[in-house]
This record gives sequence, C-alpha cells and structure tokens, in this order.
Amino acid sequence: QDAKMAVDTAAGILVDVNPAAEALTGYSRTELIGLHVTMLHPETERARVEVEFRKSMLQPAPHFDFHIQRKDGHCVPVAIWSTEKLELAGRALIISQFRDISEEKEREHRLATQNWALSAFSVASLALGRAQSAEGLMQSICEAITRESLYALAWIGIAEDGQDKNIRIAAAAGSAVGYLDGLHLSWAEGEQRGQGPAGICIRTEMLQIVDDVETLPVFNPWRERAKQFGIRSSAFVPLHFPGSRQGVLGVYAERLNAFGIAPIEIFRRLAEQIAHGIHALDQKKLLEAERLNREETQKQIGRAHV
Repeated sequence: QDAKMAVDTAAGILVDVNPAAEALTGYSRTELIGLHVTMLHPETERARVEVEFRKSMLQPAPHFDFHIQRKDGHCVPVAIWSTEKLELAGRALIISQFRDISEEKEREHRLATQNWALSAFSVASLALGRAQSAEGLMQSICEAITRESLYALAWIGIAEDGQDKNIRIAAAAGSAVGYLDGLHLSWAEGEQRGQGPAGICIRTEMLQIVDDVETLPVFNPWRERAKQFGIRSSAFVPLHFPGSRQGVLGVYAERLNAFGIAPIEIFRRLAEQIAHGIHALDQKKLLEAERLNREETQKQIGRAHV
C-alpha cells in the first residue's frame, strides 16, 4: 500500500517506483524515473529534503514533517522511511517508502480544535468575569481564540454609521495581526471595500466562510496581503451588540478549509458571549451612573438644608 521509490544515492534521482508511488504522486512510472528526489516536494521543503536525504544515507531515520506535491499541485502530508544503502548492478541505491498520513493529520487537527475550544471557553469565561470595559472584553476574547496558535488572527469589528459605513477594528490578536495594519474595511453595499466577507457578514447578519482565500473572488482585494501573512482560510461571524449596533468577529487560519462545524459553533457561542458581556458592562455603567447621580443629589439636598 505504501509508495516505494528506488533512489540513486550519487545523483539523487529515481530509478524505479512501484504502482503505489504512481497513485500517490499522480505521475506515471515513466514520468517519475529520472526525476530528482527533491522535485517530489513543495519548493519550500526542497532544501531541507536535500539535507535529510544525505543524512539518511549515513543513518536511516523516519520523517513525519514533509509533503509530496502531486502532479495536480495538491500537497499530501507523508511519513518517509529509507533503507540502508545497498548495491545493485554496481549502483548504490536506497529504497524510500512514503505513506500518506492525511487522515492522521486531520485527526490531530480535530483533537487540537477540541482542546482549543476548552481553552478558549475557559479564558472567555474568566474574561467575562474580570472585564472592566467592552474593549478589554473584546481583546480578551481575541487573545483566547489565538492563544494556542491554531488560528493566526482574530479581530472584532464595529459597524459605524455615516456615509462611508466604515468597520472600526475594536480588538485584534494573533501572530498575523500585522495583516490589519492600514486595512480599511466598510460594510457599505455600494463600495468595493464593502464587498468582502466582513462587510457582507454585517449587512446580511449571516455567517461567511472563505475556505481558500486564493480562489474566492470576493477576497481578491486582500489576496496578496493574505499571502504575506500565510493566511489561507477565514470565517466571519455576525455580532449583535446592545441596541442597534452590529459588528463582526473575523478569524483567520494558515490552513485550507480550517472552519468545520465544531469550530464554527464555538465562534457562534463566543459571539453570543461577547454580546452578553458588553450588555452586562453597559448595564453596570448605567447602574454606576445612577448611583453616583443619587449620591450627588443627596449631597445637594444636604447642602441645601445647611
């Protein structure tokens, strides 16, 4: 079931492969033979593959952090093992074995998502109890979402009234927070800045998911910026603040299709917590203002009777 490839140790080229190698790579046996071993991998991994290939001739060891780049461009995570160097017809070879570990990686991701959910809810609950301001609460939620590095960026935007209908970024956190520098967003239907998923989310009050920022047309204006920060997918959840205010919770990931049913449900609940928390803080402010007003009134009455 595993792909196996015979590699010439001197030249680093493939001299033979089994049918499983053809199935894994999408190339035919004829296309694979004569190909340098590094060309099986994404360009960003090739230098590291070259180093590990040379090491494996001295001391074979398993590798679990590489990918095979298929003929169609799709990258498949693989585990790689190699045999000791052997001689065949006067030629030094090693046999490399490649196993598709996509399912294992997906299970790891689901487990990481579940662990992240527990952590995020825990931090969010503490934030609700400790927050002294709406800004502090929103910042704590963004930090909770990005704390375990599962997501590269989280931000909360407030829909402002006025002709431009700008989206004011009220809080943000994550390794890719620089993506927001100088970013001008709008929820105006008639502006290009308002045609992105964040603007659509606010206008329609509906969840927006971008499985791949490189292919979805509505993300065109921000595609190059996203590439600079390694962003590949995103999700936008509507926020309903007290009164008539609207907003959006935006979350970005470095992997494709990062937003399944479980994380989206978590983001919905966090959005509800944000709204309830801000409402509670607003009520607290009103009660405090009323208390201060009563105290001042009583002082004035006291002074009037003196």
